[in-house]
Amino acid sequence: MKKGIGYFFVELIIVTLGVSLSLVMNDRMENHRDQKRETMLLQVILNNLRQDSINNYHNQAIVQRFTRSTHSLLNADANTPLDSFNTYLDHITSYGQFQTVDLGFMELNSSGLKLQNDTLYRTLLSYYKSFDPLVEEWNKIQSSYVLEHSIPYVIEKFPKLKVDSGNSGNFAVVALPDAATLDNKHYHNLLATSLLYNKNMLTVGSTRSRFVNTLIGQVREELNQE
Repeated sequence: MKKGIGYFFVELIIVTLGVSLSLVMNDRMENHRDQKRETMLLQVILNNLRQDSINNYHNQAIVQRFTRSTHSLLNADANTPLDSFNTYLDHITSYGQFQTVDLGFMELNSSGLKLQNDTLYRTLLSYYKSFDPLVEEWNKIQSSYVLEHSIPYVIEKFPKLKVDSGNSGNFAVVALPDAATLDNKHYHNLLATSLLYNKNMLTVGSTRSRFVNTLIGQVREELNQE
């Protein structure tokens, strides 16, 4: 007995529905996997941003100490305690470095996953790809100045300089420099330039703090909606 055209039509509909249902289920499963992956990566990014916030706070505190020490050296004289002078000296021959924690964002980009919230992604992109290179550039500027100017000047002009092996290899003097050295115009210009760089680093750090706090709020809000 031959099967009618109606039978084949019904069979075609059943096959089509089966394939469509399978595609829908696969799509839902893939979307579910992507959503779980996104949630996991956003949590990593949130933790990275929190670590950035902590690191930035400590780096700002370091630069503030360096700034106070530089002011103290500008006002140093024969009555300045030797221990205090050596602390100030160590600070102007040191520099702070901020390293962004970007593991989550790097993983997000390498995964090929696209965040559902495009605005959030663009803000993250701005932080990691535009703002962070600016911070890196200032890190290089400040460290280069210390390594190429501050340290060589101290080594050359402070003949009683020694490396204090009992204090992590920091610079120290065995006696205070004479008045001519402390009042030297070049020395004061060097300290003034250090203050300028420290001021810029503090400004960058304050901007970073606001940027990070904003991102933390946005990522937290996105996670709460998922």
